[in-house]
Amino acid sequence: MAQVNIRTEKGDYVGGEIIYGVVYVRISGSSGANLVLLKFKGHESSEFFRARRSNFTTYTHEEQGNRGVAAGYERPLTVLKGRKVYFDSTIKLWEETEVLPQGHYVFPFQYQLPPDLPGTFCHEAQGEKFWKGVVEYKVKATVTGPNECIKVSQPIVIRPYDNKITEIKPKAKKEIGIVKKCFCYTSGEVHVTVKTNKAIYDTGELVNVSITVKNQSSEDIDSVRVKLRRTVRLLGWWQAEKHGEDNADDDDDDEFHGKPPSSVFPDKTVVVWATILEGCPKSQEENIYQKNVDIPLIDDVANKMMAVPLLPSTLGALVRCAYHVTVDVDVPYAPDITVVVPIVGIQPMPNDKWVNWIPPDWITHCQIKQPASECLVRQSIIDSHIFSAIPPFQPT
Repeated sequence: MAQVNIRTEKGDYVGGEIIYGVVYVRISGSSGANLVLLKFKGHESSEFFRARRSNFTTYTHEEQGNRGVAAGYERPLTVLKGRKVYFDSTIKLWEETEVLPQGHYVFPFQYQLPPDLPGTFCHEAQGEKFWKGVVEYKVKATVTGPNECIKVSQPIVIRPYDNKITEIKPKAKKEIGIVKKCFCYTSGEVHVTVKTNKAIYDTGELVNVSITVKNQSSEDIDSVRVKLRRTVRLLGWWQAEKHGEDNADDDDDDEFHGKPPSSVFPDKTVVVWATILEGCPKSQEENIYQKNVDIPLIDDVANKMMAVPLLPSTLGALVRCAYHVTVDVDVPYAPDITVVVPIVGIQPMPNDKWVNWIPPDWITHCQIKQPASECLVRQSIIDSHIFSAIPPFQPT
């Protein structure tokens, strides 16, 4: 019986990076292997439909005979679906006519990711409106022998922004409102400036929002409302499917009759966090209202009893999820002053499967087998710090 493991040098990547990793193969007893395949795949898919009442009517057997009709009729269900493949590569990591004998083996590999990949995302919502958005990536190893075929896979988390090299500074947003008594007579201006401490966050972090209000009017401001909002947008192609049919995903969904994709917003903009602050008095000399608010990046809407990680941002071709902070200043005798500050990105959660990987004890005694393919890793890289976290390699 053969055993197979796969391990990359890290669990999270950015589009354009090179994935370095290994495939471990343990052959024991009479089992063997003569082919090791490696498959890299990244894709996104969207799905949306509204549940609607059926005009299906059930008749007894006698009624069916009297009416001369079938037991009922269900209108086709209109579904929006989409699918896009970013990469799908299968590579022969190793192949021989004779099987590998009993022993422990390790096959190093490398793979160049395409640039500008959207961030990892996966969410499904049930109810009157069903929708599902997926952006996922994985690497899969297949080891084939005379009597068996073993497959193992590891997810790859794509972060849309590299925190170490991407320096995106947040920008302050400012709005000015004019207060009018009886909607006619101007009684001064209210200046509102809002800025976040960062542009890119990890889920679970705190967003520090700085709010500055300069009230130059003759009216007191009643309150200041702060909200974190999420907007999900799905793109795809409308298709009709009959009730009860098994509709498998089609790799050609992204070329549905060559038509451009349609767009839906499965939910109204969701408020995931909100608070109300006290207002500020009317104009006084050098009177400036300033507040700092910390917004936790956890999903209060999903579960009130425990912290649920916030859905990450993603800007795919078919699945898009974005966040913004709104600050509404309630001014009497004038429309509310609303300042909208987009959050550039909220990174996905770390790769749990990679973090929680427990290496088998036998992988520290493996014979290295270099692949004769485009996955070949130079010895200088194997001897570097890149492979230092992958047993049994150590930097020289």
